[in-house]
Amino acid sequence: MTPLLYLSSAAIAALRPDPQLARDAVAQAFRLKAEGRTRMAPKTAVALQGSDVAMAMVGMLEAPGLAGVKWVGVCPGNPAAGLAAINGVIVLSDAATGLPRAILDAGWITATRTAACTGVAAVHLADPQSESAGFIGCGLQAHANLDALLLALPGLQRVRIFGRGAASRDAFAARVHELGLRAEMAPTPEAAVREMDVVVSSVPPAPQLQPFLDPRWLTKRAFVSAVDLGRSWHQAPWRAAFDLVVTDDTDQSKALIEQGKLLDGGPFDGEIGDLLTARLSPPDGRRALLFAGTPLCDLALAARIEALAREAGLGMELPR
Repeated sequence: MTPLLYLSSAAIAALRPDPQLARDAVAQAFRLKAEGRTRMAPKTAVALQGSDVAMAMVGMLEAPGLAGVKWVGVCPGNPAAGLAAINGVIVLSDAATGLPRAILDAGWITATRTAACTGVAAVHLADPQSESAGFIGCGLQAHANLDALLLALPGLQRVRIFGRGAASRDAFAARVHELGLRAEMAPTPEAAVREMDVVVSSVPPAPQLQPFLDPRWLTKRAFVSAVDLGRSWHQAPWRAAFDLVVTDDTDQSKALIEQGKLLDGGPFDGEIGDLLTARLSPPDGRRALLFAGTPLCDLALAARIEALAREAGLGMELPR
């Protein structure tokens, strides 16, 4: 019997997994979904206090034959106490026997699989000659999405930055410089997105936040990844401004729109999996990815991390 393995955030960091591994895992999950070889249950959420919430995200992948759940708490006020806003664990079980096989800290996986969605979509929706990217928001997702975009669009040369927190903005600019790119501070949100080939919005939730980005500011061939559920974008001009809008899971996105948690940016032209299986051919013009994250990507990436850890002898074996 395979030992039950626990992987802490430190153990996952010690593996030093690269963006290519994450992109491959996420792409595999979307292909399997497009082929009808996955199953998912609707997200289940319970309110905590204020705007805080805890969620269970459940799914199954026929390859590599696993089922799993991500249990995650989202507490926007945590950073003020020195804690991450999103915390959780992922439990993987063997699909044939139902036996749990691994428990993994969800922090790195959540951030990286989200960014990998941007990277997978960018391969199909961004201009392959893209040289510039505008970032609205400078937190963890900005860093992870930059890594994903550099893998998908190696011609990137400059990054325009807009963020409200000076510390996170300066830290992101420093990272951009370290990667050999030119960092440009934008004085306004409009300046951050105008003339950019790619735009990533990753604005965290806040009680008084109002939409402030207008998609009509974008160039005619821009690609947008709305990592922030579209909360930073004005709804009224959104759909008419884009020639193509895709998501990760149409049913989930529609449900979240009905709940008021995702920008009402449909109708969707398809899913990421449709791009990977050539069921959808993107037209010229502006293109957008509006998505909320699917547990299939969490599970696919967690499985890759588990395999690496077992090979490297990392992690803690737990008694059953």
